[in-house]
Amino acid sequence: MTEAYEKLRSRIAEKRANMTRQEEEMKLQFQDIKAHLSPGSLLKRAVKNIVQTNATPSALQTGISVGAGFLADRFLFRKRNFIVRSLGLFAVRKVVNKFTNKLSPPETS
Repeated sequence: MTEAYEKLRSRIAEKRANMTRQEEEMKLQFQDIKAHLSPGSLLKRAVKNIVQTNATPSALQTGISVGAGFLADRFLFRKRNFIVRSLGLFAVRKVVNKFTNKLSPPETS
């Protein structure tokens, strides 16, 4: 009986060790997934994909303009009054348009 009991105890110890190893692997995988799905990482990959695609300059310009306007509205001018908010968004759109026009290649006819 003691020999069977010792075998059982050793198998239980092996299973527990295996389970803790698997838990550690899962924790590492979860941390890796969490790092890849962070907002900064997602935004970085989205911008990288936009730049690397063969998008037309007007589509790229529109996307950057809309994105910059949205971010400025949400983070810079959120708690401002209507006039300051409108003037600020107008200025942001002008700056973004000037920037994207410099980036886009000149159109040849």
